[in-house]
Amino acid sequence: MDSVGELLAQADHLRQEGHYRQAIKLYNAILQTEPGQRAALIGKGWALLYEGDKINSASYDEALGYFQDALKADEKDVTILREYANALIKTGAISHWNTAIQVCDRILRLVPGDVQALTSKASVLYRLGRNEDCIEVGNQILELDADTADGWRYKGWALYSLDRYEEAIACFDQALQLDPKLAAVLAFRGLMLMKFGQLELALASINRALELEPDYATALCFKIDVLEAMGKHDEAQKAIEDLPPIEYHF
Repeated sequence: MDSVGELLAQADHLRQEGHYRQAIKLYNAILQTEPGQRAALIGKGWALLYEGDKINSASYDEALGYFQDALKADEKDVTILREYANALIKTGAISHWNTAIQVCDRILRLVPGDVQALTSKASVLYRLGRNEDCIEVGNQILELDADTADGWRYKGWALYSLDRYEEAIACFDQALQLDPKLAAVLAFRGLMLMKFGQLELALASINRALELEPDYATALCFKIDVLEAMGKHDEAQKAIEDLPPIEYHF
């Protein structure tokens, strides 16, 4: 009979491969033997979250319950608090996002200056449209570590949302120096360059995003706008015909 560690490794592999139902069965087998096994509780929580994506959001609350159960043994376990915050963000529900901010603040009380918690908090503040707060947290991240792309990225998103395009481009340029493969940053950088009439640079930035993610529909939409602005209507029409369903990346 496989040990708990072996079963856990199998379950985690199945989850990572997208076989959520099979993973959940193995997590259940572990939890029958060790009801408080925290790695199994967290693994099952994630499997339920992603299974909910495939069906509907009905399993989200059940999934979050497993993260809460994992915290019962030690409510100050920063690793599990991080997992819980990320799970709350993953649900996409505003009520859960507000809770995620509270969890991030709990982490920051335990570990002041925790960059991971600050980054998660910035991502939620941006999603909630709290752009000034997002900029403030982005600045905190950059004071702690100026070489993190996430600090520049989220600050840039917030500045973009406030129509402060020159400042946003400067932040995106910094982020891309640190991580040149940020497709969404490249795409939105291109959109802003188009607003300044820098069409060739805009198209180059968007094309780079599409090299990284060929099916990135938002970038294709931006490319169509740039091609139209350049008077390349036939190319724009061809791009329209190639459009996949739109999926926004932040």
